[in-house]
Amino acid sequence: MKLALRFLFLAAVAPSCLFAQKAPAAPVTAPVGTTGAPISTPSAPPTSTPAPTTPSNSTSNSPRPIFISGRIMTDDGSPQPININIQTVCSSQTRTVTRATLNGDFQFQWAVGTTAIFEDASESGRMPGSSSVSSSSGTNSTAGGSGGGAPSRMLDPMVNCDLRADVSGYTSSRIGLYDREGQEIFDVGTITLHRISADEGRVVSILSLKAPKDAKKNFDKGTVLAAAKKPADAAASFEKAVASYPDYADAWLGLGQALVQMGSKEEAQGDFKKAMALDDKLVGPWQELGFLALDSGQWEESAHYLDHAVKLDPLGSAKAWYCDAVANYNVGRYDLAERSVRGVLKLERNPRAQYLLGLVLIARKDYKGGADALREYVGLWPNGEDSESAKKQISRVEGRSGN
Repeated sequence: MKLALRFLFLAAVAPSCLFAQKAPAAPVTAPVGTTGAPISTPSAPPTSTPAPTTPSNSTSNSPRPIFISGRIMTDDGSPQPININIQTVCSSQTRTVTRATLNGDFQFQWAVGTTAIFEDASESGRMPGSSSVSSSSGTNSTAGGSGGGAPSRMLDPMVNCDLRADVSGYTSSRIGLYDREGQEIFDVGTITLHRISADEGRVVSILSLKAPKDAKKNFDKGTVLAAAKKPADAAASFEKAVASYPDYADAWLGLGQALVQMGSKEEAQGDFKKAMALDDKLVGPWQELGFLALDSGQWEESAHYLDHAVKLDPLGSAKAWYCDAVANYNVGRYDLAERSVRGVLKLERNPRAQYLLGLVLIARKDYKGGADALREYVGLWPNGEDSESAKKQISRVEGRSGN
């Protein structure tokens, strides 16, 4: 009966991990012993709590300075490395904007309407081995209003921007800058560093170093077109790249991502598998194949790909952790589902993941922990579409937990 409910729920829900943004919607059913009705996940919650807004006296035509601050920490509590660069990643452009202090703090000023930010290095091009170009991941847009005179999301200069750290021997989590809601003083929170070990993956294939000039030119063009949301034109450029250099794993990945945006999922799946066959440590194909499998309700297949993806790149994608939690939840591997949903919460403050954590803990018969997680969800997102369902779940389990 539980299995039937899962597939019924999948058919009834349009959003999925495939087309979601930072915190993707995905089919999740209520654990046995709580309620017979499926529980949906909310859509596009805010994922961070920005600092209070400081009123501005500047006119709408004058560039308004934005002050961004945050801090660095390692995921294992070890001492931080030195010379940590802080970078913005905006569509296809990566820029170093400042350097963290010895105690891990950083801050910099970004003037709206200008490109006048501190820059001690500049590198063009995306991180091609990640899933940042595809609509199936990335942080290009979110739903949500802007109050208090906040500018339109389309006019926000940070709408397509993430922040990350860059230091040799480590991977970095990424924090989206799109949800600052017009604030001029913005504390992004903590960027987490993870020491790279020999068995972990990479976001850029080493095969890209061997790409001939014409193939690289077409790949770069495809990357720019994909970021501009022109998937058909991007696909054409990626096809030229792989035609001149068949071992171009990053280009096969980019081609697959463009095809997903065009709705050609089966063809995209073949391209992702080609990229994986060329470089099995490239993270993007594992992520994308997992997202496609989850979208079609193939829980076991999705968990296979995403379990490996998060092992290859523990900090690169909160979405991969979340979708992996959904896949493992739906096949009844609640211990792995808990591991993965906690992986999301290490990377970002995400009400949807908090809600899923409550369901997972209840399924593991940790009724008190599940109720506490759901209470926190209701507190974070009191008007969420699943707030009422969460409150009902809490009422059902309070007696079991002794609260």
